[in-house]
Amino acid sequence: MIAFLGIGVLLSALYPKFCLCDNPLNGFDRLKLIWDSDCEQAFLALKKALVQPPVLAYPTNKGPFILSMDASDTGMGTVLEQGQEEDGKVVKRFIAYASKTLNSSQQRYCTTSKW
Repeated sequence: MIAFLGIGVLLSALYPKFCLCDNPLNGFDRLKLIWDSDCEQAFLALKKALVQPPVLAYPTNKGPFILSMDASDTGMGTVLEQGQEEDGKVVKRFIAYASKTLNSSQQRYCTTSKW
């Protein structure tokens, strides 16, 4: 869940529908796991938003690729984007995204070895 929310924070800066501002999952604390129906509905809505257009696009031969990454002591996430032309304007489109929660051994790696 923490890794999922980490990707959500990364995407919220680029995709307005994905804002976690007034979402019940905002401030989710894994140490105090209180999962209610509001959290469940918010989680399902966020999952649905991740797979609906215009979130994912096919890569094209034109336009630059942008790789955004974020990491913490417990997880990491990445988003691959591409600038694609649409109606005469260049628009950022998500091509792929991934996240991973680090296990206890991986959490002890130095920062540069976590990737």
